[in-house]
Amino acid sequence: MEPYFRQNLQYSNFGNSLISHTLSETEQEWIQEHDVMNVGYFEAYMPYCGSDQEGNVTGLLTDVMAEILRRLKIEDQITVQYMPYQSYEEMVADLHTGKLDVAFPVGGELWHAEQDGIFSSSPVVSAGVDLAFAGSFDEETVTSIAVNKNNKMQYYYTTSNFPDATIVFCDTVEDCLVAVLHGKAGSTILNGIRTNSLLSDSRYSTMVAI
Repeated sequence: MEPYFRQNLQYSNFGNSLISHTLSETEQEWIQEHDVMNVGYFEAYMPYCGSDQEGNVTGLLTDVMAEILRRLKIEDQITVQYMPYQSYEEMVADLHTGKLDVAFPVGGELWHAEQDGIFSSSPVVSAGVDLAFAGSFDEETVTSIAVNKNNKMQYYYTTSNFPDATIVFCDTVEDCLVAVLHGKAGSTILNGIRTNSLLSDSRYSTMVAI
């Protein structure tokens, strides 16, 4: 049996009522001692988060943080300062040093979060995962999988679900798609919400996502 079945069942049915809108004593003390919350985010991970041409944060993250502060009634006490990252590992490392108070997004199962030494909230949004490949699907499609070396979330999902696959590390998610097109990898894993926007580029017109 899935070890957190009862907790997950409870959250799926009563999730909204389980969320506390009251700060604990420790949290209240933190608010009293801080007026800025440093939030790290992936610089190119739209629609979740990204940076516009002026370098300002954009995406779902800004709405989420504003709503959190509003619900906790601390929007007049805390200013959010956003810091962009291209590397998941660097972002998590800055959580440990205290340079960041919050990081978004983070992913992986509970075991991965424990290995990274971080505490994950419940999911902000639920999204499917797509396998992107060129041509027809066959046994070679998942023999080698391209992974963005800067995105541990993609790596965690790939190694957990395709443990026998050879990992082909690339610099960006776009490079992962190019690696698949050029036959350097059989496929790559994409966040379902991001799939259509990524594959809408004419360069990837021959690719399929399932």
